[in-house]
Amino acid sequence: MSSRYSSESRRVELILLSAILVFAFAAVALFQAISHLPAIIAYFSMPTHRAFGFALSVLVALALFACRLLVRALYGATELAFGCVVLWDSLSTVSSSGAGRWPIVVAAVYLLVRGFDNLYEGVRAPFKKKVEAEAKPNQAD
Repeated sequence: MSSRYSSESRRVELILLSAILVFAFAAVALFQAISHLPAIIAYFSMPTHRAFGFALSVLVALALFACRLLVRALYGATELAFGCVVLWDSLSTVSSSGAGRWPIVVAAVYLLVRGFDNLYEGVRAPFKKKVEAEAKPNQAD
């Protein structure tokens, strides 16, 4: 039993390490991309490119949803990274723009909560499946 626990704990450590690496990579990538965001938004806001931007956004959303279904902990780490970037950016401009940025701060905090939840559920899922699998043979008694 101790070897099984050891392999399970290694799996959790691997999931957490992967989530941390994805978080770090996503945070760096988002911080780099944020400077190009106005140009990207301007490009897709043009009437001739709006349909392409819409379709691309839907495809990205579907890919992220598939990621959430398959590797929820990594999705949660990405969500945390994006929440941190949004929070950092919105807090840096909240005093100069008045109260108009506070809803973005609140949304970023909500995004962080969702990221923590997805990370937690993604790490907890393998243990939950194991407990349910071990309980099934006992139900027949």
